[in-house]
Amino acid sequence: MFELWRETRPEQCQSDVGLATSVGVRDASEMSRLDIPAHLDRVSRSFAFCIARLDSPMRDQVGLSYLLCRILDTIEDSTWLETDAQLESFDLFLHNLHHAGSGEAVVPASVQAFTFEILNRTTGISDSEQRLLKDTALVFERLQSFTPDVRDVIVSSVVSMGQGMRSFVVRRNSNEGLLVLKDLADVNRYCFFVAGVVGEILCGLLRIAGINRGLKVESSLGDGFRFGLFLQKVNILKDRKGDIEQGRDLVPDVPTVFRSALSDAEKALRYLTSIPHEFESYRLFCAWSFFLGMASLPHIWRGRKIGRMETVALLAQVEMNVGSNEKLIRMFKFKHEPWLKEFRDAFQVELKDVAATRLETYREFYVGRARDEEIAAGVNVKFA
Repeated sequence: MFELWRETRPEQCQSDVGLATSVGVRDASEMSRLDIPAHLDRVSRSFAFCIARLDSPMRDQVGLSYLLCRILDTIEDSTWLETDAQLESFDLFLHNLHHAGSGEAVVPASVQAFTFEILNRTTGISDSEQRLLKDTALVFERLQSFTPDVRDVIVSSVVSMGQGMRSFVVRRNSNEGLLVLKDLADVNRYCFFVAGVVGEILCGLLRIAGINRGLKVESSLGDGFRFGLFLQKVNILKDRKGDIEQGRDLVPDVPTVFRSALSDAEKALRYLTSIPHEFESYRLFCAWSFFLGMASLPHIWRGRKIGRMETVALLAQVEMNVGSNEKLIRMFKFKHEPWLKEFRDAFQVELKDVAATRLETYREFYVGRARDEEIAAGVNVKFA
């Protein structure tokens, strides 16, 4: 386990406060209410569009979770002047997240020290990401406004993501700045940390919403993992060329990752159709993401991008059918069988279920033993 919760030295905090203020970090007297939709719209317009359709309170809960993950993503993807500073930023962010999640007061100077580190020791951070980083204290403040059960769901999963990202950064730094995933198990492990845990957050928040409304949610956490893995594999296939240019070869074998993504898609569809109809806005949120991912795959396979009009038409069709599992399943089969045959014929392969390789093993190694027996059952992992 990484030593995440070490205390920031008081003298370091004092010295960093003035420096942080000089780069535009908000101090306590300047803080105002966090505008989650505005930040989402700046850093991911497509995701902001989907989140906006969620009902309250899940809209803010999912939105804030995304902002926390986006901050971690910025730590991982930025170009750092010193590699040790990148690892220190992971630790400092997770240290503050731990305090915010436990309901303890977050030391403003410690948050400012984190923001100063990333804004002054990196290059290439976009304006929208800089604005989010400067509001890190407000992100933690909003997190503390959630109930303890919601905070626990969000924090435990974001910590998993941060620790996993950190481990891949260490690996990349030890390989002359190159991250090369070796096989499908490696791909699953990477996708688990950067997206599979997002599925875990969504499952946890849905269950809490169900309890609050007197409903029992039967959605499988294992299928929720696969929902996140599917979306991330679509991303790494789509972004492969740019990732390689930045020193990240995340697709060791294109057909294998395609097959794995399609296997994950079947479980992701099962997760989608298990969402209670009482949570129609959440079903729509997941359905839009899922079907956009599915619609993107044949375009990625053929070296193209999905068009704007196709996207608009797809979103409308999904919204019309989201209330019927039968119609969603029919959409899945009707829209994708033709190109799946093209894919099979090209490589003469059968699209068998490629199990996400013991995902719980990763959670156990980095986070500790599973707290939910369903996870272990869902990925065929036995604990002594």
